[in-house]
Amino acid sequence: MKRYIGVLSLTVFFPLMPVQAQWFGQAGAGYEFNNNLPNAQLDRDIKSDSFFRANLSAGQYFQLADYTGLSVSADVGGSHYLRFNDLNNVSYGGTATLRQKFGLGELAPWLSVSGSAAHYDFEHAPRSGWRYNAAMTVGKRLSERWEVQVGYRYEARRSDQVFNIPGLTTAVLHPQEGASAIPGDAFNTDAHSVSLTGLFSVTDRLTAHASYTRREGGITATTLRNLEVFAASESIAVDSAFGNKRYAYRIEAATNLYSAGLSWALNRHSSVNVSYEWIDSSAGQGIAYNSHLAHLNLLYNY
Repeated sequence: MKRYIGVLSLTVFFPLMPVQAQWFGQAGAGYEFNNNLPNAQLDRDIKSDSFFRANLSAGQYFQLADYTGLSVSADVGGSHYLRFNDLNNVSYGGTATLRQKFGLGELAPWLSVSGSAAHYDFEHAPRSGWRYNAAMTVGKRLSERWEVQVGYRYEARRSDQVFNIPGLTTAVLHPQEGASAIPGDAFNTDAHSVSLTGLFSVTDRLTAHASYTRREGGITATTLRNLEVFAASESIAVDSAFGNKRYAYRIEAATNLYSAGLSWALNRHSSVNVSYEWIDSSAGQGIAYNSHLAHLNLLYNY
């Protein structure tokens, strides 16, 4: 019976027709600068760095119905930091995206639902672990040049190991609450975000975009010993990636992210992309930070 219901459901949503499949791939190489890599508040903790990243994806696209397509890919990548080598990493995982278009023509709205999972191996062990993303985006071309997109994303990070700090208890921070241990899973976070993006076709080959994102959820930051920050944190772990006697802490924060950029199509398969981001986060109790990021990427699709 369960098998019959499954076949019936597929028949309703995807009319019986030959499923067309084709291979696709994408290769990318990029450079990024971040002026506040540890997400720090105090000048003594702020560290800047640049890194290079390369990634490769390969998979298949399935045309399930006239207006419905599914893509599935395997993804690998790696990053190399110029100053803080403990942040160097390699990643591997997979992505699936289902896209539904509602009608004919370029002006028809569309809906995209995607999910991904990737494992990151860092040179600094506490950061190694899985990253999961689930997203939904609705898009509509308003005219020949303008398009608008609204999106939602859930993201989660889970460390392979938890490194608790012996002797660090809430008795030190909150003596009146007793001595219950502070967990050491500072690199485990969950967050939800919504975004609004506008795209403008300047020419046939040049596209500009601007977006605003509101994110609510856990942030991992790094500081020297700071009892005021520790008291507001949910978790604390030793973090030697930015130097000795430094600690990573997880805290719930509200983040506003503003970004803008340009994409220049070199040909049918490749493009150069530049973008800028300003991130402004507030976690209450006077704890806040901001950072500026610059990106330069070269993408090749085949």
